[in-house]
Amino acid sequence: MKYSLVEVEDAVSAIRQALYTRPRLILMDLHMPDMNACEAARRLLRGWSGARAECRLIGMTADDSQAALLDMYSAGFCHVLIKPFPVASLLARARFPGLLLSNSRQGDARLAGHQLQCAFLAQLPGQLAALDSALTLMDWPACGAILHRICGAAAMANLADFASMGRELTLSFRQPHKSSQLAQTYLDFLAGAGELLGRGFRDCE
Repeated sequence: MKYSLVEVEDAVSAIRQALYTRPRLILMDLHMPDMNACEAARRLLRGWSGARAECRLIGMTADDSQAALLDMYSAGFCHVLIKPFPVASLLARARFPGLLLSNSRQGDARLAGHQLQCAFLAQLPGQLAALDSALTLMDWPACGAILHRICGAAAMANLADFASMGRELTLSFRQPHKSSQLAQTYLDFLAGAGELLGRGFRDCE
């Protein structure tokens, strides 16, 4: 299989080139001179509405922390390769876009999902605190935006039930005048988060 490679020096150039040429695959390092890959991916996706269907974003990073992994998946990357990685790992993702491969060096495909769940749980308390602050201020747009991030990350971490609870709460925020219903839905959501955190952190130890 032959590949036509276009190389650029920074994130701005990468975005400009991608919007012009519409490549089928973009390989991007997390840390670049002008911005990180997460911000670059978000800008690219805003400018190219069909990018998720027409192009695969593959990220590279030496940062194997749970937070970095979650940030990159949340930004739109379909795969994240932890450096150093064998060229075969990159080629497998380039040739077989639907193949579920691990982001770990161990090569265990199940570990990728586990890492993503642990990353989600690590960031969930901070997101809940931000949601509580926005709710106290009755800033409904902010509440919706925070919940949108939580639900998206939960879905990517294969926590569909919790994502569903978040979407139900999002609908309640659109009708804040129904205060009793909103309060109960919020309490149910917090209970679900508490149960998830209690069970999940033990699994991530």
